[in-house]
Amino acid sequence: MVGERGHVVLLQCGMGGRRSVMLSWIGIARRGRHMTLGAQILMGISSIALVVSVVSTIMIRDNETAFFKEVLTTEYQRRFELLHAGLIETVVSEDIPAIDTAMKSLLSTDPTVHEIHILNGQEKSLFTWKRPSDADRHDLFSLSKYMTLEGQKFGNISISWDTKPMIDRVGNHALLVA
Repeated sequence: MVGERGHVVLLQCGMGGRRSVMLSWIGIARRGRHMTLGAQILMGISSIALVVSVVSTIMIRDNETAFFKEVLTTEYQRRFELLHAGLIETVVSEDIPAIDTAMKSLLSTDPTVHEIHILNGQEKSLFTWKRPSDADRHDLFSLSKYMTLEGQKFGNISISWDTKPMIDRVGNHALLVA
């Protein structure tokens, strides 16, 4: 039922008559101090529930994001170590076609790679590649390691990954979970 000012009105029948209760927040705010104790308690409980819901959502999102960042870091380190181990002999022999083939394979399967640099022992570039993007330096996860064989340095490999797409997906997932 609609009241005189266009607010929704609920009619309650009880012991001795009817009374109307405004369901509009504007109506409650206008009535201010004339709110019944039950309405005040309902408003208080609703406000507390809203605050708890927002705080728990933020906490869950932050915890999920931290957890998945840790998982992502571990995954990138594992990939890097596998790539490093597989490239040592090709860097030692400076087999450019084999390095190019391995890197093209990596780039075709991992769209998060942002930049790759492979240098020989004299710091001459054997392979360099950079994705044209606007990735912020804060969104990059980078690893670098010398390539050594029997204690002798034969080169260096550096790889940077753009973590922003994955972190955004994790943040969205965390909000859905919350």
